[in-house]
Amino acid sequence: MAKKKTARQYVFEGMELLPGALIPFVEGRLESRHDEDWQSKFVQKWQQSQVARRLPDLQFDTNEKIDWDQLVLLRGIQLFWRDDFKAVLRGRDISWAVIQDLIDVRNDLAHYGDFNYSTADRALKKMHRLAEAVGSDEAAAQIGAMRNSIQRLVGKTFNGFGFGDDVFNYHEGKKILNLARNKLRKNADLPGIEPDYPSRRIYDDSGPVWNVLVFKEAPDWRKNPHLTLSIGHEYVSAMVTLPDKASEALNHLKKLDEKGFHHMVESVLAEMRSVLRDCDGMEPRLRVRQRPVRSVRPQMAAYIDVDLRTLDGDSKSGVKRQPEWVGAVFHALKNERSSPEVQIGARFPYRTCPEIANSNADNFVAQAWIACKPYIDVLFERNDAPAAP
Repeated sequence: MAKKKTARQYVFEGMELLPGALIPFVEGRLESRHDEDWQSKFVQKWQQSQVARRLPDLQFDTNEKIDWDQLVLLRGIQLFWRDDFKAVLRGRDISWAVIQDLIDVRNDLAHYGDFNYSTADRALKKMHRLAEAVGSDEAAAQIGAMRNSIQRLVGKTFNGFGFGDDVFNYHEGKKILNLARNKLRKNADLPGIEPDYPSRRIYDDSGPVWNVLVFKEAPDWRKNPHLTLSIGHEYVSAMVTLPDKASEALNHLKKLDEKGFHHMVESVLAEMRSVLRDCDGMEPRLRVRQRPVRSVRPQMAAYIDVDLRTLDGDSKSGVKRQPEWVGAVFHALKNERSSPEVQIGARFPYRTCPEIANSNADNFVAQAWIACKPYIDVLFERNDAPAAP
């Protein structure tokens, strides 16, 4: 049986196809714009930009022609972008940013950067677009075959919360969600989880996709605290959820006075800081939703979403100190008639958490849930629940 290729091998092989695809296009374009003098003009412009752009020295073959490689071709397109390449490539859906992304991929290869199958697929997608844009059908076909191979592999193992088209879609989100849940339910660092509890059926095909992991002591997730993993258009969230029908656990939470409630939230935040060190774009959150008691449709009567860092403020993220928001949640919970859904956990925006696209992203999710232990202990009224100072 053939050995499975690594993500790096796929990217390397795709990058090796670029010179054959780009050389005829680049040389033909420059010659049509600058006649037979195009090489001397290219060399001159390259040397003029060499210091500012930290460009390497050009290499020449035995006929004194430029010895093209991926970097020289891609940087050359950028150097002559405005006058010679912009009009033709922009019309074929290739922007300056796509060229820069491919330069970054080339540099990551040269400097042993990390690749997983999701990031490899995104890199190959850009190579495929460029090969098609310059009219290299053979290279485009070979790169397309590599993408197909990767996508078959990705369907079997969790490789991060990344999307092949860089945009959330329901079908891919559902697949990634199931792969992530299957990996997380086997995580030995999540004590008390029932690994064999069946996956909930996912019905909605418009909004975020979500699923649950349950505690062995309370397997009915609709009426008991549980772990919720959600994948949406803008972020992944990992929450410990107290559903609105979990009356016993809600009463345990309501027993806390205001000082005890703040201390519990502070304890969760303190545990979350280790996750923030590894994934500093993560956002620790406290959410409360109140639905009408008598409502056929899932309407929302009230919703509060608080960044836990408002307790102390956080200069790095720009979150201001506003502890009154956590206080507002406490007072909402103390109302005898309230029966809200309460969630504490973390969300990982794709924009600020690139780490969430890596194959070890499930560890961030698990760590966020583990950090919520002070909250879980209160909900189950465990002896090691945090006591207010």
